[in-house]
Amino acid sequence: MVLSTDRLIDELWGEHPPTTAVKTLQGYVSRLRRALGDDVVQTRGRGYSISLLGGQLDVDRFERLVAHGRAARDAGEAATAARRLGEALALWRGPPLSDLA
Repeated sequence: MVLSTDRLIDELWGEHPPTTAVKTLQGYVSRLRRALGDDVVQTRGRGYSISLLGGQLDVDRFERLVAHGRAARDAGEAATAARRLGEALALWRGPPLSDLA
């Protein structure tokens, strides 16, 4: 799926984008590329796409660790359950997507 520059600007700033919206968006994309890798965020015409494999997002790791923690708990392995659930909680950093406001 490709999101156009116009759509992204509309989603970020609504009806009144700053005059620097295109340049600012390019800066955001550049930061995403540094964080995720050049091969993950790709330019497609006048838009962008993101290609992620399963497990690349922290939410995937969180869900996997929670599932392992629950399985260990159900198997009576309290120490392993505590360790896995603790690792999952360590990934949590406030409300989801709060840094995108």
